[in-house]
Parts: sequence; C-alpha cells; structure tokens
Amino acid sequence: MMKLFSDKRKIHKKAKSTISRIRYIIKKNGDRIEANHKERINNKLSELESSLDQSEDETITRIVKESEDLESRYLSSFTKSKLRQNLESLAIAIILALFIREFIIQPFKIPSGSMIPNLMVGDHLLVNKFIYGTKIPFTSIQILPGISDIRHGDVIVF
Repeated sequence: MMKLFSDKRKIHKKAKSTISRIRYIIKKNGDRIEANHKERINNKLSELESSLDQSEDETITRIVKESEDLESRYLSSFTKSKLRQNLESLAIAIILALFIREFIIQPFKIPSGSMIPNLMVGDHLLVNKFIYGTKIPFTSIQILPGISDIRHGDVIVF
C-alpha cells in the first residue's frame, strides 16, 4: 500500500515539474514560438493539469510522455543542453570556491617547527580571512571592514 502511494506521489511530482518547466520555457520565449505549436502545447498542459485531479496513474504518465514529446519537438531549441548546464554549474562552483578561499576562509598546513610548542609540524589550520577585513589584492582598497583588530596572542598567517 505504501509503495502505491509513493509511486502515485512520484507520478504527480513528475507531472507538476513537467508543467512548470514547459510553462517557464513558453513564458520566456513565447514570442518566438509559433502560435499553433504554442496552442498545441498549452492544450496538452491543460489536459495534464485536469488529469492530475481525476485520472488514473497510467493516463497521467501517458499525458506526461506526450507533453515531453511536444517539448522536445517544438521547444528543444529554447532549452540549454545538458553539457552547457553542467559547464555552467561547474564554473559557478569554481568561482564560488575561489571567492571563499580568497576572501573568507583558507586551509593551511604548518610546514616547519617555528611555532613549537603551540603548533606542531603538520598541523592543519583554517584561517579566517574575514575577521580583519577584506582587501583587493595588491592594493590598499578595503572591500569590507574588519570585525576585530589584531590582538596579542593571535596567530597570523602570511
């Protein structure tokens, strides 16, 4: 019984995501889509929306498949390829990681015994770069002011 409920929920979730995805594409590119194609797709989406309330799972699955076929036939030129989506995600992740490492927090490993007995060779540190303020490298322009001033006992990495 629980499996049937879970399957029904998955089918409805897929149908709703298909509706929202196709409606978004039409909203963004509506003026570039031929009117008869747009009307045909909107009719299929309306059929899918009405079937969510009263139809069997097989009917909903069939209409979702038909909607996705219409999407791939008429709207594929308005969507990004999987490769482009993955490259954009990767680029955003790299930029975010570099930003965090440069301006907020950075890991270090102690290379020498100059701080013994407080820090041992091979110890790992996370350096909070944000606490003393953020500057643009090689300039004296400060982006964000510091939260604290340098005090006696602070470990400073440079």
